Amino acid sequence: MYVFLILYINLVINIFCHGIRLKTPFGMIPTITVFVSTPPTIEENEIVKRFVELGFAPLVDAVHAKSYDWFIKNVKPVPHKLFNFKPDSKKIYYYEVDDLNTQMDFTPHVMIHWNEDVLMLEDLWRSIRKWLIHKFYTYNDLPEKFDATLIQELETADMLMRRPLEDVKSLELPLEENKENVDPGYSFRIHHVEQRDTMLYEVRKPNTDMPYTSVIRNYSCRGHKAFFPTLYICNSWGVSRFDVLFLEHCWNQLGVEGEFDMDQMLKEATEKCYPDYPGGGEPEPVVYRRTIEDVLVTLQNLANGVGYDSADQDIPLAIKDRFD
Repeated sequence: MYVFLILYINLVINIFCHGIRLKTPFGMIPTITVFVSTPPTIEENEIVKRFVELGFAPLVDAVHAKSYDWFIKNVKPVPHKLFNFKPDSKKIYYYEVDDLNTQMDFTPHVMIHWNEDVLMLEDLWRSIRKWLIHKFYTYNDLPEKFDATLIQELETADMLMRRPLEDVKSLELPLEENKENVDPGYSFRIHHVEQRDTMLYEVRKPNTDMPYTSVIRNYSCRGHKAFFPTLYICNSWGVSRFDVLFLEHCWNQLGVEGEFDMDQMLKEATEKCYPDYPGGGEPEPVVYRRTIEDVLVTLQNLANGVGYDSADQDIPLAIKDRFD
């Protein structure tokens, strides 16, 4: 922890020098953006997949990778690094928007940034780079290959790279409270995507290979209650009497007010889908047979639309020389 303490002391000193409004990055969730082609290449999909495996919910951007103006306007003001991944040599390089040129003859694979009121030291970025190399390329290496300094840097970077999916909540099904005799093979997880005002609900039931993940948009207005009728658009849901019992259990665990009446909720949800419903009605339910992590990636892909032409240009030698 010695290296971590030195870095933290340096950070506090820098914050003091720059003014008390700056925050430390520890405890803050970084934003990870993966830039992809249309359609994405195998390598780009592998980067997205690996970040999801690590517990992150990366943004997938198929629009802005070649837009110099977008980087200047949106990225330059915030603490950031742009990363290029080299799987053949197991190397990762980073640079900043100031290293780009108007021709955009090289583009990043990944961007990591924090809010503009966060102060990031260069030493912390270097630790994050080593952490990325470890997580993407050298995670199978024996610990004996790492010296004490590297281990401490990796631990520090792991604290910095806080996972948003750590906030995914699982609802327990305690046996002593299982008064409805619900099959314990059911499970339930939720995740709130605050920036999109969207709540994701993942349900697993016995004897099915894939979970159900329901997407509730405009969650702040609709609340948890909107979730319960959605699963019934799937032919495999509602065929067991335990399905509705499990939903009632979830209703109680979530603390939804009022009486649990599945028939009434289905009736109301059906009426709200009609165009002549007061207020214009609601869109039909969206349920994916995928995990929450997979749905997060899918939603981001859908939001991006059409992107740029694929071209894997190499980064300038001057950037590589900073690390080699």
